[in-house]
Amino acid sequence: MKYVQPIGAAEGAAYVDGNPTSGTEGSAVPAAAIEHPQREILSVVESAGIAPDPLVLNQLAKAIQSGRLCSGVAGAGVNALTLVLSPSVETLSNGMTVVVRAGGSNTIVAPTLAVGSVAAKAIVKGANSPLAVGDIAGAGHWIELQYDMTLDKWVLLNPARGVITGVLVSDFTANQSLSANGYLKLPGGLIIQWGESASSVANGANTQLTVTFPIEFPTACLSVIPGGRDTAVASAYSNAGVKLYTKSKTGAVLLVDSFSAGGEGATYADYLAIGY
Repeated sequence: MKYVQPIGAAEGAAYVDGNPTSGTEGSAVPAAAIEHPQREILSVVESAGIAPDPLVLNQLAKAIQSGRLCSGVAGAGVNALTLVLSPSVETLSNGMTVVVRAGGSNTIVAPTLAVGSVAAKAIVKGANSPLAVGDIAGAGHWIELQYDMTLDKWVLLNPARGVITGVLVSDFTANQSLSANGYLKLPGGLIIQWGESASSVANGANTQLTVTFPIEFPTACLSVIPGGRDTAVASAYSNAGVKLYTKSKTGAVLLVDSFSAGGEGATYADYLAIGY
């Protein structure tokens, strides 16, 4: 769209009202000055999918509010996304933002987006960081992307795994067993395990108890912190001791010395194991 000056006036000249008293002649209005703004506004309204109505005078505002001018459903493909807008996008401008309904989760760290007739650009997050698999969470995830001219890439503003940690709650909840003998796998590979021996050591005895971890450490067991649970009555003095003897990826051998002043009860060996 371009400014249309009065007929016979210099480019960019202003319009003036006629004044019979002073003899000032009003500007001659060319047809384009009336037609072009109407067509421009009508194009916005129709591009938003709104049927023009001569009795509704806020359709331009409704078209902008709808968000349909810069949003849409992604074309086929979860790693090579496409987006068609109306009017068609022919060039990208710095800071341009689009909202896309994804058709699935990205399975690579460098997916792309092609908008209109513009060549596909890589999608990154944060300060030019590659995406994590699943940053586009799946079908129905509305992703917001902003074009960065310096990077010549689309920046994903709402990655499912975040920008800093790249960690989801499901990374914890899907990798744990919260039972008496259980474990927790942390993002990055560290594993914490805990449990108690199946058998006990009678009062006054000392022996070895072997415990088997709930799962095998893939690489190594770094540390085992032993402890004990004594079954003596609360009033009885207990001086049971539990120490680590040996450890492996699958379990540990604990030395148990059970003693209760009341001559009753037994000692179970508890442990907390850390490895990867």
